[in-house]
Amino acid sequence: MLDNAKIKGIYTVEKKYELIWLTDARSKSSESLNYFKFAALLTQAFTEKQIKIILDELNCSRKVILDFDKGVAKKIIDKDVNFVEAMKPYFSPSYIQGQLDNPFENTIDLYNSEESEKGGLL
Repeated sequence: MLDNAKIKGIYTVEKKYELIWLTDARSKSSESLNYFKFAALLTQAFTEKQIKIILDELNCSRKVILDFDKGVAKKIIDKDVNFVEAMKPYFSPSYIQGQLDNPFENTIDLYNSEESEKGGLL
């Protein structure tokens, strides 16, 4: 995929396990590189200021998209999971009643705060 002479194409780049992982945008194949070898490859398409920002983003466990043909770098911003939307199904009355009616579950005393195994109501 990558040769030592010239790197071309668009890659999603992230730092995992103390290595730099490049994922090709087209083939979705990944390759890992030593951090310093990757830093040297960046000099082919990016300025010193861009390289510093790219390496800072990778060292902070963030992902970047690099286009080595055009010399463009973009930071990937992962959105946080909406906790309320993710947990909403578990707080519906029908789900809770189903859990209470489940014959395979241990009995739950809803009014006993000592029952921490099932998280009894306070």
